[in-house]
Amino acid sequence: KTGNATLSHVNDNYGGTLQAFALQSALEKLGHEPFLLNTSIPPRPALQLNKLLEHPIRQVSKIRRYGRFVPFWRRYWRLDPLGHRSEARFLQDPTPCEACVCGSDQIWARLISDNASTRRFDSLDFGPASLLRIAYAPSSGSDAVPDKAPERFLPSLRARDALSGREESGIGILAKAGLKAQWVVDPTLLHEEAFWSSLAD
Repeated sequence: KTGNATLSHVNDNYGGTLQAFALQSALEKLGHEPFLLNTSIPPRPALQLNKLLEHPIRQVSKIRRYGRFVPFWRRYWRLDPLGHRSEARFLQDPTPCEACVCGSDQIWARLISDNASTRRFDSLDFGPASLLRIAYAPSSGSDAVPDKAPERFLPSLRARDALSGREESGIGILAKAGLKAQWVVDPTLLHEEAFWSSLAD
């Protein structure tokens, strides 16, 4: 059983949804049982009257956009059996699994966050020592990080069993910090054209 840590929980974004599904599917092809760690189908965004009056088209479009994602999520995503909790609560009692994979998407853009729970979740800093921890194609979303940022996340990254990145610039950031990582493709590119063609219907 493999838990995938990504930005999936409230991500009504096409790229974010497809990369999460692509990584899940790639792991299934390898014989694993993946699920989206700490993820459940989020409730529909509430329609806020003040914002509706201020930007009616934008608010209605946001609700309709969300509605387009729900059927895909329900049909294709393998969800965390324990559902979604706050990151702090999740860290107190992580969903049991044998391996965890963080990535892809810009999950490491949050490694410089002031929120320690967010940093721990995104870097897989939880669970027993026996847990296999793999970083597959995470992105920092930037060519550089603030000077004081590495001291916040480097200790947890050094404990990864496998370390990689989606952009060459991200590999460079890790190299400057003394961490060797492999440059790999986004999980959406792990599949042949036929995989996506069958899904497009």
